[in-house]
Amino acid sequence: MKTRYRVEIYDDVKQNDITIPMNNKINRDKLGELVRNNLHKFDGDIRAYQYDTKTNKKTVAMLLPMSFYK
Repeated sequence: MKTRYRVEIYDDVKQNDITIPMNNKINRDKLGELVRNNLHKFDGDIRAYQYDTKTNKKTVAMLLPMSFYK
């Protein structure tokens, strides 16, 4: 069965990208927690969003500038 949602976390370096498939919709707090748990893997501005594969839309998004966490 195909998962309905996927979380994409990425920065300017393509090798650092993380994709997490999920069956449940998440809120902004949960997305922030996922980003904080993976901060050590990124070097620049971090962009993250949850994508709904059924409606082909981003449901939750966030931007974390490097100056905020370094």
